[in-house]
Amino acid sequence: RIARLTSRGAVDTSFNPGTGFDNSVNALAVQGDGRVVVGGSFATCNGTARVRLARLGVDGSLDATFNSGTGFNGTVSALVSQPDGKIVAGGSFSNVAGVTRPFVARLTGDGALDPTFGGTSGLNSSVLSLCLPEDGKLVAGGRFTAFTSTARPGLARLGSDGTLDADFSPALRRAGTVFALEHTAADYWIAGGSFDFVDDIACKNIVRFTSAGAVDTTFATGTGFNSTVQSLVLQPDGRIVAGGSFTTFNGATRNRIARLAADGSLDPSFNPGTGPNSTVQALLSLPDGRIVAGGSFTTFSGATRNRLVRLGAD
Repeated sequence: RIARLTSRGAVDTSFNPGTGFDNSVNALAVQGDGRVVVGGSFATCNGTARVRLARLGVDGSLDATFNSGTGFNGTVSALVSQPDGKIVAGGSFSNVAGVTRPFVARLTGDGALDPTFGGTSGLNSSVLSLCLPEDGKLVAGGRFTAFTSTARPGLARLGSDGTLDADFSPALRRAGTVFALEHTAADYWIAGGSFDFVDDIACKNIVRFTSAGAVDTTFATGTGFNSTVQSLVLQPDGRIVAGGSFTTFNGATRNRIARLAADGSLDPSFNPGTGPNSTVQALLSLPDGRIVAGGSFTTFSGATRNRLVRLGAD
């Protein structure tokens, strides 16, 4: 359930996790020293108990210095690594190592629960995405509708201690779910997911917010995506690549992957043809402009590509 590939897509045999994980891997965070924090629904890594969170060395071996004890009582779906080496995890859990931490928690550099972040109350349902920009203001997206008694449907920003940031209060309507988040250099937030309206403004499955959480109406996506956006990646020039289960964007055919200009319009210079034959769930932008996409597809524009493909800049 985990592998490292060379730049040509071959298995890198120098990265060896042994027998690996005994259940799904849902999230990865690569730390500054090359070690990889792994989250998911697993209970062991290479035969050693690591309940839903583990760290691997640069060679893929289990890092014995990182241990969350009895771990998480529910799936870890999102991870971010802080510059100080601490890890923030989001998911469907309600406690970590027996301590109540609803749906989001922070761990120290050795995997122990950080008692200075969060508490016994907080978000009321699953966290599916996390984004931590340089200002340290963590934004969480997911299926939740509130933080303690304060309404926060689908999106919430937290302070450095895990408390709710009251200055950021967008409101997704109609049971919105956020699956993907990106933060731009101009201090905007972009969210992708399954929603129709934000603050009573029509935003079909993608929206851009100001730093205060207001909908940016200059981000003109028209009728948006006709189905769920599950992944987003921001390219260095400000363009946004989106992946998901959609087949159109603003009326134009774009099967499960599309690129938008910085203003939210469709980028016609990025044309994936018939594209992947099933959902795109993960995206990575490479420094040379190429894009790696992962998901449940088996073909891309008719060519066999089982669940992983690299695309040119066009």
